[in-house]
Amino acid sequence: LTGSASAITSTSATLSGTVTPNGADTNAWFLYGTSSTLSGATTTSSQDLGSGTTATPISANISGLSAGTLYYYRVSAGNSAGSGNGNIYSFTTTAVVPTISSFTITPSPISSGGTAYLNLTLSAPAPTGGATITLTSNNPSIFPVTSTYTISAGQTVASPGFGAGTAATSTTVTITATYNSSSQQAQVTVNPLSAPTITFSVPNHTYGDAPFIVTATSNSTGAVTYSVVSGPATISGSTVTLTGAGTVVLQASQAAAGAYTTGTQTASFTVAGATPTISFSVQNHT
Repeated sequence: LTGSASAITSTSATLSGTVTPNGADTNAWFLYGTSSTLSGATTTSSQDLGSGTTATPISANISGLSAGTLYYYRVSAGNSAGSGNGNIYSFTTTAVVPTISSFTITPSPISSGGTAYLNLTLSAPAPTGGATITLTSNNPSIFPVTSTYTISAGQTVASPGFGAGTAATSTTVTITATYNSSSQQAQVTVNPLSAPTITFSVPNHTYGDAPFIVTATSNSTGAVTYSVVSGPATISGSTVTLTGAGTVVLQASQAAAGAYTTGTQTASFTVAGATPTISFSVQNHT
């Protein structure tokens, strides 16, 4: 007779049954698998139950099972008189309940407005429907996160990205991730934006010089535009045209980018007057 399954875990179980040898030396074993007809079933090692005339218990520990899976099994026996099978019974292995096994935030530190990624790792694949992680920030104005994030079914890792707010000073924010009563924390530091360092100079010129191009350099990648603050000149894009003699002041204006704010830098230069061309002649006289 096939008995009950016990000590069931996510990967193992103990099968039981009884066999009556009826006076002939008898061997018995179990078949188990995921088919309800035990097609392609796995067979346990055969056990010699002797040749008694009363019901003899038999059990077998099986392992290597899949979590949350329905298994079928039965006891089988044979001796010189023939063989027999018990009824097919079933059991379901316990499902593995994933927890958060690792949680980090990269990169850190980041600049205001930058993006950091929450690297979440589960101890087991997310179940059907996904694993919905609860997220909280202890300073949502500096580093806000959504209230939940779902790791897709069957996946164990995810790295959602979130954008930082604006920090006036370097600020460390703690993010808490919770799932299935497991909770882990990670931190990210958000730094304020820095003013770019802009270098901008123009050599002196003489009125009448051809139009020329000016260029500012910076540690920021923000776009740079140019304008005339004062003086006898016009500018189109980065090309300067002189309109007279005097002092010219130009300004380079840079847009915010990456870890840098907007910035400006002026450059002044002198435009010397052109040397006049004088024609002077006197006729001969007597």
